[in-house]
Amino acid sequence: MKPDHPLGVRELFDAVIELIDSSREARLRGLGADEALIAKVLRMIRTSDRTQTTQVGRIVKGMLDDTTSLGIGDVIGAWRIDNEIGEGGMGRVFLVERNDGHFRQTAALKFLRGLPRGEMLEYFTRERQVLASLTHPNIARLLDGGATEAGLPYLVMEFVDGIAINDYCTQQRLSIDAILRLFMTACEAVAFAHRQLIVHCDLKPSNLLVSRDGRPVLLDFGIARLTDRVGEEAGQSNQSAQDTSPTSPAFTPRYSSPEQRAQRPLSTASDIYSLGVMLRELVGFTDQTNTASLARRVRELNAICVRATEHDPAARYATVDALTADIQRYLANEALQAMPATAVYRARKLIDRRWPVVIGIALFAVMVVGFTVRVVIDRDRAIDAEQRALNERDATRLAEIETAKQRDKTALERDRATIAERATKIQRNVALTERDNAQASEAKALAERNRAVQAEAASNQTSEFLASIFENSNPDAEITDIPAQRLLATAEARLEIDSQGQGETHSALFAALARAQANMGNHARARELYLRSIRIERNRNRPLVLAELLDRLAKLSSTATGNSSAEREAREALALREKFAGPNADETAESLRVLGGILANSRRADSAEPLLLRSVSIREQVRNKSGMPSVGLADSLSMLSRSYSQRRQFDKAIATMRQAMKARAAAAGIDNEAYILELRGFGRLLSRAEHFTEAEAVLRQALASYKALRGASNSSYAALLAELARYLADSGRPREALPMYAEALAITEAKKGGDKAVFGVMLSNAAAAAHLAGDEDTALRHYAKAIEVLAGVRGDRNLAVSRHRSQYAAVLMSAGQLAQAREKIDLSMKMRIEILGSEHEDVLRSRLLLAEWFVRSGDLVGAQVQLDLVTALEAKIDLPPLHAQSVRLRALLNALNGNIELALAGLEKAEQLDRQQWQIPDPRYYLSTLDRSELLANSARPEDKATSLRLANEMFAGLADLLVADAPILARVKKLQRQ
Repeated sequence: MKPDHPLGVRELFDAVIELIDSSREARLRGLGADEALIAKVLRMIRTSDRTQTTQVGRIVKGMLDDTTSLGIGDVIGAWRIDNEIGEGGMGRVFLVERNDGHFRQTAALKFLRGLPRGEMLEYFTRERQVLASLTHPNIARLLDGGATEAGLPYLVMEFVDGIAINDYCTQQRLSIDAILRLFMTACEAVAFAHRQLIVHCDLKPSNLLVSRDGRPVLLDFGIARLTDRVGEEAGQSNQSAQDTSPTSPAFTPRYSSPEQRAQRPLSTASDIYSLGVMLRELVGFTDQTNTASLARRVRELNAICVRATEHDPAARYATVDALTADIQRYLANEALQAMPATAVYRARKLIDRRWPVVIGIALFAVMVVGFTVRVVIDRDRAIDAEQRALNERDATRLAEIETAKQRDKTALERDRATIAERATKIQRNVALTERDNAQASEAKALAERNRAVQAEAASNQTSEFLASIFENSNPDAEITDIPAQRLLATAEARLEIDSQGQGETHSALFAALARAQANMGNHARARELYLRSIRIERNRNRPLVLAELLDRLAKLSSTATGNSSAEREAREALALREKFAGPNADETAESLRVLGGILANSRRADSAEPLLLRSVSIREQVRNKSGMPSVGLADSLSMLSRSYSQRRQFDKAIATMRQAMKARAAAAGIDNEAYILELRGFGRLLSRAEHFTEAEAVLRQALASYKALRGASNSSYAALLAELARYLADSGRPREALPMYAEALAITEAKKGGDKAVFGVMLSNAAAAAHLAGDEDTALRHYAKAIEVLAGVRGDRNLAVSRHRSQYAAVLMSAGQLAQAREKIDLSMKMRIEILGSEHEDVLRSRLLLAEWFVRSGDLVGAQVQLDLVTALEAKIDLPPLHAQSVRLRALLNALNGNIELALAGLEKAEQLDRQQWQIPDPRYYLSTLDRSELLANSARPEDKATSLRLANEMFAGLADLLVADAPILARVKKLQRQ
């Protein structure tokens, strides 16, 4: 570690800063630091002491600031810096462009102020994941984030080509209503983030841009809070002598709430305050008018701003939605919550909204009055004419006329009262209609809420049921009272009692029980429960739920029970998802991955690869659209790598697996079980590709990481230990593998049980290692038990069982048990031909094994027939290991026919082919000369015997440390040494 390496200095600084002075130097030496580096770190510690002077504090600050020097052209992660946009409270901002070659994309990269310590970077990573969940058309998306090699945290945001909202409103000369509608769109984005429990903390016009198409976009959502938290650590070492206050929060005073400026705890009310200030600036109150109606509108708009910017957070609008609703009422000319709720105000608003109705009523009243007045005038004229004509009428008639006039006047007043009453009724009916509409809306909202509550109750019921039953169903759990299997049985019994409803809850519970049984290794019972859940779903209109269950059943059938229906179930799931989710949906990509994996496990990689490539393509498109890492993409890449490996395309398999691990690390990190198990698969692949050095390093890393994460007494740890043991055996160190297999088998049997498929496969692999190490008794015992377990779980019609049975037959032949070996060979070959056809590579393996059996039995005709069939298959299947075995068997057949020279030449050729596969040290490398040594030992020529002795001595020298001491094959070599 170089002393001028800034990250190394910072790591050492963090490692010893909390220690006492006397322990720091010893700790640094233990970490491998040299004298210069120790001196530099201790000097930094002394100068960072809070009791030192301000001048010394500046020295430490300078040391750490050296780690943040970045500029134009630098590459950070997948981004290249093109230009510096600006510098603000949270740090520097750059315009960047994607640099990984996949596609072009421009973004804004923001460096957060300060240089936080490791624990703060962990907080930063978690907080960044929260911000990445803000997917809204009016919020700038978080595309990426992390920390530079120097520990400087940064975020990559969507680059918005627009201008601040206040400048936009000025340039476009927007009306008040247009400004308010634009502002409400921005408020919807703020409300969305508040519902995700995220507060902006720095709302201002420069963080609210309007794009060229008129779309408002919020920037830096939640980053202010993130900056404060990350800056807390940096602030301790970055303050100057003049600044003794806590780290300055990331906000703009002009728009910040009183509680924010006082650095008190914040809530969504702080953002509402900032929105109120922005609204006041956008609409302004300088364009006063002398008309009363417009003056009232200005007062209403001012009331909204006042309500939003109250000093007391509790007096403001309760939510952004409430603020938006009041603005909407303003636009609709309705009564505002921000205004005093007086009767006069509400009546005036009603008249303002319903003015056509009111005017109609008034006109009607005027017409009635006018008509009445005209009638009265005409009548008065007639009376006057009559009076002029009848001057002689007496006073009594005049009194009657006066009485009639009074009666008409009374009738007129009554008509006026009736008209007024009708107008009042009309206004009351309008108010009642509005009230009824409001009540209907409230009832609808209440019904929606009740449905949501019912759905949540059903979900909680399911969760509580599962939590109460399955909390200890993991076989690795430390159970002291009730065995996990008994808990599962209890759960199934409880569910059977109430299974009459056949509803979605029952379907979910049956599926959950099936998953628990599968985790326990009870695959047959798991399949029954999945089938029950599927039967329920077939009677419901939920095709995507049915597809999910079919996929799970297909995976169980393929990997656990060997059921031949796996492919059919996977294809049905794929058809449902393509129809109802769409051909380019992530769910469809998952079904493609499942079906491709089933075909690959059935040794049909040529059919699997197109499906897996399509799955990868869909998930890459989904990831590119969302900008988020994808665990699903990692799953599809991993399965594609397995398919390449089966076709022995190891370069493509390794490259694809590296992509899968990179995607998984980006999506979920590396300190988790899924990533560690991916490491195990990668190590297995490297071992198959004979990259032994890297394979061992990867497997040991996986084992150590899992032990630190989960401990060393569970079945997953045992699986990793067995994988490392398998690597050691495959790389020619089988004796080292035997104790690891013993430990892994003991843990697996205790946790999973001795009748589970995982235990049977591990037994078979341990048997192969024992056979390679020369321990035939252990190999035969393990193989016998493994075949019994696997056949019991998966049935005889299973390719994996057939493969293990062939390996068992080879060990039986080596031990001289030819009759038992022949039975296993015939059964395995018959099954392979029925399932795979007669021209598959596994059938070629079976024919070579049968040819070896005929050679060992001395049946020359039978051996020749099988070797002729092998020759026909070899022309179509190019597998070097099988070719070496074929050449050796032909040489041994020539020896049995008396063609010794041909036999010796064939055996030498077989040795050359074997030694191209097996490297020193590997028992198979040395044992490649055993057949030739034994054939030369039977020769009468002294030079042949001398060659045999030389080969025997070479074999013994190489095998002595690789095989168990009492290995029968080692005894054969010793016998050659004594001749």
